[in-house]
Amino acid sequence: MGILISLLVVLLCCLIIWRASDAFEESSELIGENLSDGVRGATINAIGSSMPELFTTIFFLLVLQDTENFSGGLGTTAGSAIFNDMIIPAVVILAVIGAGVVKSIEVSKKVLIRDGISLLVAEAMLIFLIGGATLRWYHGLILMLMYVAYIVIMFSTMSAPSEEDEDGDNPSSRLMALLTLDIQYALYKDEELTKGRAWVQLIVSMIVIGAARKK
Repeated sequence: MGILISLLVVLLCCLIIWRASDAFEESSELIGENLSDGVRGATINAIGSSMPELFTTIFFLLVLQDTENFSGGLGTTAGSAIFNDMIIPAVVILAVIGAGVVKSIEVSKKVLIRDGISLLVAEAMLIFLIGGATLRWYHGLILMLMYVAYIVIMFSTMSAPSEEDEDGDNPSSRLMALLTLDIQYALYKDEELTKGRAWVQLIVSMIVIGAARKK
């Protein structure tokens, strides 16, 4: 019985994350409207979706105040990276092709080479840094500077952003919006989504996603 309840909780959390991700994507598209899909995905979307891992690591280190438990933060981030690199692409490919949405998926060689090499270099550096007996403040600085370099490379090689217009049906009321986790309608109803409102919606959706992932 306990296993069944746990599975139901996992499914519910997945549903919450799915619905909150719609609002997150709408906000990120408006905030990063001048960015290409690849750059927006690797900056705004990646940073926002990785906040739960960051908060988990901060919790282990600052709240528990135990450096030994800090390994839990490293395990969370490393495990998330493996899941993102292997499971998510595999499931997406099987889902869209299996459902007949597309017959094949075109992959940008430039993006694949750029992100693939950056990922391998970053993970190699991470393994090298955590392989020692002690972590220093400049180890974190090295990793942060590597990410800054990655962002600079992305912006310097960015292609023109693609334009997509999608109009969906709105709920009948704010209560229904809350029940269906339509965050944008719950916050602003039929009002136009401006960049200022998009930032609020982005933060709210990040909190919802993070809370669901913590479960």
